[in-house]
Amino acid sequence: DFSGGATVTITNSVITRNRVAPTDTVPFGPPCPSGPCPFALAAGGGIDSWGTLTLENTTVSNNLVGSASGLSTLASDADGGAIMNRLGPLTISDSVIHGNQASATGHNGRFAEGGAILTFGPRISVTNSSVTDNSAVLASSLPSSVEQLANGGGLHITSDVSAATITNTSISGNSVSMTNTVGDANAFSGGIHVDLGVHFKLVNSVVADNSVRSATTRGSSGDAEGDSGAGELLGTITNTRFTGNTVAVSSAAGDATAFAGAFIDFGLITNSVVSDNHVHASSPGGAAFAAAGALVVDEPGVRLRNTEVSGNTVDASGASGSALGGGIFDAPVPNGPPGGPLVLVNSSVTGNVLTGSAGITLQGGGLYVGNVRVTLKNTVIAENVPDQCFGC
Repeated sequence: DFSGGATVTITNSVITRNRVAPTDTVPFGPPCPSGPCPFALAAGGGIDSWGTLTLENTTVSNNLVGSASGLSTLASDADGGAIMNRLGPLTISDSVIHGNQASATGHNGRFAEGGAILTFGPRISVTNSSVTDNSAVLASSLPSSVEQLANGGGLHITSDVSAATITNTSISGNSVSMTNTVGDANAFSGGIHVDLGVHFKLVNSVVADNSVRSATTRGSSGDAEGDSGAGELLGTITNTRFTGNTVAVSSAAGDATAFAGAFIDFGLITNSVVSDNHVHASSPGGAAFAAAGALVVDEPGVRLRNTEVSGNTVDASGASGSALGGGIFDAPVPNGPPGGPLVLVNSSVTGNVLTGSAGITLQGGGLYVGNVRVTLKNTVIAENVPDQCFGC
């Protein structure tokens, strides 16, 4: 009756090398070129939970969902390479979630979400753990009229979750990628994706070396878009380091849009470091837009306190376009956040760099501001290239 299933606690265990793949499809999806899109779900490579789930001192590793399983390529939706959590709360402590993959490829592939964890439950708590080297991969061959995307290389926390807390945890080396041989490609949130409406807290953690790759290949006339190498977080961040996260977007014949080398956020960021994250957009014949080596400000705004934003880069290569906000971007993004009030207190924005090919506009090496309110208090904006702040 979908009211919740078993209460399960798993301790001192290893769940590894399981595979999940569908054996048939149903004509259940939106319109595809040949009729209703075939639907086939692959989910929960290590654990598929419909109740209350607790993991303690447990490893969930190298589980494969969808095309990655090697069992079939029928999956239209590949979700939760390690854990699919559907109805109850999820609690993870002193555990390792490593090397899991959710992938959908071929003519059916439309969604790949939560390379490690996809959760719909009311609450999630992750403590003293690691979520590393997981991936969500979508290789599509469908037109842009069909909805399709890849997100959450590490975790996807959906809007059905009321509260999410991640503490003393490493989220590192996760990736999300999408390619399309026919239409658009859209991928985001290499490490963590948090939907709107979740009360989210990230404390005393490291989010490092996660990546987003989005590309339309030869034969496709579509656009490519990617963002949030570390993730879309939308909450409160304390004592956390974001470093080495990347977004790389390329389009063979359309436009390329890439932003947020680290993350998109609204809320409060305190005592944190956002450094050495990178954004690149490339379109040989189209427009390339790249922005925010570190941070995109989402509505209703961001407050940084005692936080360093340094050494981030933005690069764009194309027939036309722009590279904006080497450190922080606070303005409307194409198909993205609208921007909001920005407050920096006892913080620094230093050593961020914009680069681009001929014909690319470079603005806001440290900070790019567009028609929003910015407040600076005891804050240093210095040594950014080619300028310190545009729109301030």
